[in-house]
Amino acid sequence: MREFELVNITKGATGDEERIVFRVLVECNLSNYILIDKTYDENGQVSNVHRHCYVFPNIEVQRGDFIILYTGKGIPRSYTNNSQTTSHMFYWGFDEGVSIWNTPTDWAFILKYSEFQSFAL
Repeated sequence: MREFELVNITKGATGDEERIVFRVLVECNLSNYILIDKTYDENGQVSNVHRHCYVFPNIEVQRGDFIILYTGKGIPRSYTNNSQTTSHMFYWGFDEGVSIWNTPTDWAFILKYSEFQSFAL
């Protein structure tokens, strides 16, 4: 079952303008998801190298809500939009001038995970 659908990617000169927007298809908690920007090999095939990852915070979202992830810096917030659902704005935190969605063949993957372990190195 798909949990999200891509609405739009706005490519911008700065991370303050650049964003990716998803619509929520089923009620869920975003803390179970990570967004990954994939790279490509010399043959143009999707590689196993992940350039950028964004781990979503612990927040419940409802069907019809929007998730807006800006590349730049900002303060996360949620608000009621014109369609009377909630738009949740998040910020990746990159400095001005960084662009994530900078080629026509970029792919965004949202991965769902139920458990993870972290290790201090």
